[in-house]
Amino acid sequence: MEKKRYAVIGHPLEHTLSPVLHQKLFALTGVDAEYTAIPIKPEEFAQKAGPLFELDGFNVTMPYKQRIIPYLDGMTEEAMRFEAVNTVSVEECAVADGLATINGSTRPKRLGHNTDIAGVIKSFELLNTSFTGNICIAGAGATAGMLATQIVLKGGSVTIAVRQGSLQKGEALVHSLKRLSAEPKVRTAVLNTLDEPFDLLINATPCGMYPNIDECPFSDNLIAKTKAVFDEIYNPVQTALCEKASLMGKRVLNGLPMLVWQAAEAQQFWYHAVFSEKELLETVDELRFIL
Repeated sequence: MEKKRYAVIGHPLEHTLSPVLHQKLFALTGVDAEYTAIPIKPEEFAQKAGPLFELDGFNVTMPYKQRIIPYLDGMTEEAMRFEAVNTVSVEECAVADGLATINGSTRPKRLGHNTDIAGVIKSFELLNTSFTGNICIAGAGATAGMLATQIVLKGGSVTIAVRQGSLQKGEALVHSLKRLSAEPKVRTAVLNTLDEPFDLLINATPCGMYPNIDECPFSDNLIAKTKAVFDEIYNPVQTALCEKASLMGKRVLNGLPMLVWQAAEAQQFWYHAVFSEKELLETVDELRFIL
């Protein structure tokens, strides 16, 4: 049987753990597959998107979780709900599916899915926190939108915190979130003006990622007033945000569990893989030693 080929696309990808992680998961299931990182610069995306569909599937990370959507034949309910795709399957389909190319020949069906939410739900569980609390999210990109959507749908309160230069983007996200419920508790704010207590601070930006590991999206005063911190960055394991929050005695979680759980769900989507919670928690620990 021919070896399956998978990949992750995004920019930048110099410090991604996805290839190592997915090879570990392939080993757990005994599947013969390879997984590579394909960095794509924003200006090259249109040119390089087509060849991606020669793979059996691929993951999508920043900044392409929304940009990939026009290239797909369809999306799962999760992807449509969050308007973001982080996993794509490429499967052969029949002409009857209505997804054939011109001239009547068949081509692979391109289906988008969002597995990030599985990682988010597990992360909230590990943090012992709730979607119904008063939550501040730094960022207004696809991941921030996915998180905010889940919180609004669960009845929580969301503050989309951005820098002054990104205020318009934050307001656009808030506008879309207000359509989700009759009385959504959502607003936007400029990061350096916030000075109030939150149940949870979430970093959904690259702030603190290599090489800018000394950066922190939230002020010390804001961190001091929160109950918990969730930083979606996993490399470095201990970001400046996580370190500050830990020293202040806050509940803290980085992005490793989210990474592992969304990857496991991606493989389930690709080829019906099944993993135990014990296997996934052990994988999280193994990745910590690598970093």
